[in-house]
Order: sequence, then C-alpha cells, then structure tokens
Amino acid sequence: MKRMSGTGLALLAVLALAVSMSRAAEVPGPKLTWDVSLWGKERAFTAGVERLAQLIAQKTDGNWIMVLHYGEALSKARENLDGLAVDAFQAAMFCNFYHPRKNPALMALTMPFLPLRSWEENRKARDAVYAHPAIRKELARWNAMTYVSSYLPQYEFLGRGKAPLTLDDWKGLTVRAGGGLGRAMKVLG
Repeated sequence: MKRMSGTGLALLAVLALAVSMSRAAEVPGPKLTWDVSLWGKERAFTAGVERLAQLIAQKTDGNWIMVLHYGEALSKARENLDGLAVDAFQAAMFCNFYHPRKNPALMALTMPFLPLRSWEENRKARDAVYAHPAIRKELARWNAMTYVSSYLPQYEFLGRGKAPLTLDDWKGLTVRAGGGLGRAMKVLG
C-alpha cells in the first residue's frame, strides 16, 4: 500500500510538473510594461498591434504587458516618431506620409499606383523596404525600428456616382489622398 501511494504521489508530482510547465512562459524574462502610442480608436488599422499585445502577454505568461493608448493620449499622431526619439513611450504606430521629411526613404511605399495586387505581394514589398539599410538608418535617427506593418492596401478611390475614367472626368471632384498618390493627383490637376 505504501509503495502504491509513493508511485501514485510520484505520478501526481509528474503530472503537476507537466501542467505547470505547460503554463510557463514560452519566453521567460523580467516584468516589463510598454506604453504604445496610437491615435483614433480601435479599428482595422490597430488590429495588428492589439493582437501583438495579446500574444506577448500570453507567450511571456504576463511578464511583458503592452498598454495600448488610443486617441493620441501619449502623443499626437504626427509626433509618434518624436516621442520614440525621446523615450516618452516604448512603441508607437506611425503613418509615414504624416511627416514625409522625417522618413523620406520610407515614402517609397506611398508611390502611386504600385502594382501590389495581392496580400503576399504587399507583404513581400514592405518587408523588402523595411529591411533596406536606408530605411533602418532613417528610423534609427528616431530611436525606432519597424517590427510589423499594418499591411494596409494602397489607398484606392471610392465614391458615389459615375466613376471617373478619363482625366477630364476628375475635374470638379474632391480627393483626399496622402503621400505619393496625393502628389500624383495634384499633378493630374
């Protein structure tokens, strides 16, 4: 009976260890809290960083927490690179065409009419641009690095009424477009 109890206890101890190990952090480390500067509210644009925050907390068993600050609570949208530069927060999303002089090389991604016809083409193009030494050097000036893109598609035109098919069809229409697409539309009149 004593031998059976010892075996049972040993088995129980092994099971308890296995259960505790399955819950242990996949990535051990110290307790960290990162403030992340965002603008606006939760939306498709922020879905990636929201999921990233969940995964980081999960994989570190809660040791690394990313606190998402919406609505420009930490910084204005056009000042997120500045905030990273002075260590006001640890992470931020930014839109490259909000401040083209801060990241001129990165503006390559805003060129109009890029032929990125699929999710995979978009991802490959962005990954190649982000890996380029000029981009890394440019972002290093702001104490920044790219981790992940929101992989938003190029801004396309939406509207009501008859679709403009010729340059003359665009006359009198109002267009909101940033970056290279905005400059192209200005050139087109």
